[in-house]
Amino acid sequence: MPEPTSTAESNGHAASNRPDPLWSRARPSGRWLLRLMLVAVVLASTTGVTMADGGADRRGSGFAPDRLLFGPEVAASDSSPNLPVRPRPPTGLIDGLWLDTGDRGAVTAAYVDAFGRATPELTWSGAHGRCEPGDSPDNLRRATLERVAYYRAMAGVPASVVEDPEHSRLAQAAALMMSAEGALTHHPEPDYACFSADGQLAAANSNLYLGRTGPQAIDGYIEDPGDRNRDVGHRSTILHPPTRTMGVGHVAAADDRHAANVLWVFDDRAFADDVRTREPDGFVAWPPRGYIPAPIVYPRWSFALAEADFDDARVTMEVDGRVIEPDVVTRQSKVGEVPSSLVVWEPDPDTISSLVVQPLTDGTVDEVTVSVTIQNVGPPQDGTWSSSDAALDFGYDVIILAAPEIGGSPLDRALDPISRAALAFLDVGLPTGS
Repeated sequence: MPEPTSTAESNGHAASNRPDPLWSRARPSGRWLLRLMLVAVVLASTTGVTMADGGADRRGSGFAPDRLLFGPEVAASDSSPNLPVRPRPPTGLIDGLWLDTGDRGAVTAAYVDAFGRATPELTWSGAHGRCEPGDSPDNLRRATLERVAYYRAMAGVPASVVEDPEHSRLAQAAALMMSAEGALTHHPEPDYACFSADGQLAAANSNLYLGRTGPQAIDGYIEDPGDRNRDVGHRSTILHPPTRTMGVGHVAAADDRHAANVLWVFDDRAFADDVRTREPDGFVAWPPRGYIPAPIVYPRWSFALAEADFDDARVTMEVDGRVIEPDVVTRQSKVGEVPSSLVVWEPDPDTISSLVVQPLTDGTVDEVTVSVTIQNVGPPQDGTWSSSDAALDFGYDVIILAAPEIGGSPLDRALDPISRAALAFLDVGLPTGS
């Protein structure tokens, strides 16, 4: 899949508020020669593989999205002399909340606007050697939250997420710890490199990434690839409908240390009831109903609905009457927990990848409709839904678009699947902790 026009670090590690290490694979980027060299390096070595939630953390800590830390673990926002950065909302929002994904023109314009902008440079004012968290540029934090807002707008949850300066300060301390240690955990101990109480608190309430920063880290969180990310915990926390504020921390790479991103994802609205979603039924799906550019149709699909019972749910997909066999990889049925209940599945990758050809050539289609049905979704056991106990069925169409080109040479695009395949190969059998 094409990357934004500006380059970003693509090898490293990533994580979410969870207790089991997560793995993400990133892609070499930049000029074609550099990409080719990176592919060769990746094939020859297991170092630099993108990790989520711990990866090869020797302490074996980290945690899974069904055991995210929130509630009393979340610090109240202290007053701060720093003003929060105000992300620019995505283009084409309806009522300032979300995108109309039934409008092809609006979806295309928003995609070009979001991914066509250059990523601000990461200039970091801290230092690993002195364990100084420092700070990252306002414009990079803003760009990071703008990418969050874009995905939320596409998913049909309120896109107006702003920065909480105090949570950004804490996230910055956690980013320093993860970069200095060269590993990820949501439970750092006092012997962790550049340990601090601030960083420890942020680690428990944030998505964590080594090797990617800025908007590209958000892309990795939403994709959530790798066997240990089957519950798409990073994606779920970013698309959690009640959220209104987040914190952002970035640390630059130096010497042999990876760059790091920490995204504080829990605010005091984590359990708010006044939740609005674009879908009248209240579900949050990725990819969502309606039009969506092919580059952000990631291999792992998800459907979340607060308090629902997905234990016996069945997922079916069709294209022009042809059934696409999905592999259901996660079912989570939860009451009173964050993220929401959900079902996650992976369509046959060869089928999906061949639906829309990019770049377009003579005789290829520029859009294709995938019909998704989720059947036999049950109400929660505590009866917090309506009085009816009947299981529900949901159906929606995802219209995959061949997105307009946004940077990258033809050779870049040709090498991209090779580099992804190399990283996928290395994701098998690597140590991941307990």
